[in-house]
Amino acid sequence: MHCVKGDGRYDSANQSLSVAVDAKAGQAGYNASSNNYFAEEEPTMATFITTIHFTEQGIKTVRESSERAAAFKATAKKMGVKVTGTYWTLGAFDGVIICEAQGEEAVTAALLHLGSQGNLRTQTSRAYDAAEMQKILGLLPK
Repeated sequence: MHCVKGDGRYDSANQSLSVAVDAKAGQAGYNASSNNYFAEEEPTMATFITTIHFTEQGIKTVRESSERAAAFKATAKKMGVKVTGTYWTLGAFDGVIICEAQGEEAVTAALLHLGSQGNLRTQTSRAYDAAEMQKILGLLPK
């Protein structure tokens, strides 16, 4: 008698081990990637890209913008948002912030806090990496 686990085949000598491992996968609290009941799955972090325009107040105090960016990064972290990049730019925008969070709510709250200081206006978009986009494309009707 043979038991199939993943792509491999196991003979009857290994069947009990294979069945026991496979049986866990459907049970509540079991994390197959770490092969135990206690490790939780790594939460998925969504990426957000925010474009920045200085307000009149913000451009008048532009010399303080580096300190404000550092303060925002620390505040955002306390709110559950990881700022992965802050850039001052030339062209259509004055800057860009790239951040990650488990949900839109935390990012929205952090950026509302940032905007409420009166130094800039923001526009934010959810960004998808190649793996996330492949999952989305898999949802398209054929």
